[in-house]
Amino acid sequence: MLGGLIEKSGLLETFQLTLGDDFQKDPETRDPIAALFKGLLVLNEMAQSEDVYLSLWVSQGLEALAKKS
Repeated sequence: MLGGLIEKSGLLETFQLTLGDDFQKDPETRDPIAALFKGLLVLNEMAQSEDVYLSLWVSQGLEALAKKS
């Protein structure tokens, strides 16, 4: 499920990754996976901030999902 969401968001293309890439088996994917992971950590920090309205993210996310389907 999460892999599908990451794929729909365009992040796999942005970071030149493929679902199932494993940096432990393929050292060439280590840097893009590390960069994506850092981005997810930043997103988590943002989501925990008092300045973020998750209800707004919900409505915008649902709208974006409907357009991608």
